[in-house]
Amino acid sequence: MMLWSDVHYAEQPLTDARLEAYLAALRPLYPNGRVLLRCFQPTDAAAFHSASRHDWRGRDHLLSSFLNAPSIRAFLGELQIPSPLRLPAFHCYSAYEMEGTLTVTLLRGGAYQMFPGTEDKARRLSREFVAAIGHDYTQVFSIEGAWTGWFLDVAWDSSFVVYDPQGMRWWILCLTDTD
Repeated sequence: MMLWSDVHYAEQPLTDARLEAYLAALRPLYPNGRVLLRCFQPTDAAAFHSASRHDWRGRDHLLSSFLNAPSIRAFLGELQIPSPLRLPAFHCYSAYEMEGTLTVTLLRGGAYQMFPGTEDKARRLSREFVAAIGHDYTQVFSIEGAWTGWFLDVAWDSSFVVYDPQGMRWWILCLTDTD
């Protein structure tokens, strides 16, 4: 029986044009900040499946195990994930709810820039982005505020950690901006 702490990850290339389309719309809205998107898959599918079947210690443990994984810490060195990580406050929701949140994120913009497109275009970009990263069973962890030194600790700090058990992937999208 494997636990989440036994799962190791490898970073995956971002090749889907739907991801780049959303990021291309988002990055100019955060000119004084940063936007980070990464995708990870387990290096051992059997360990991942065993952990997903046997390690049911709750959402806190699932998110914490992912963010504390040594391979994730190495791949996300620029995030400066503190050790030990005190799990930040987060909300869980579905991929459908993430789509709405990402639409609002585009429309609201960053410190100085607002999305120049229409609400319909923002919705389309968000819907296609979410379709590229998840399935109906995707679980989204939304972290508001600065939880590592990477963030600029102003009003525009947010993170989305996405667990896609069907696709055996984890995604992380982090945003920060300052005025």
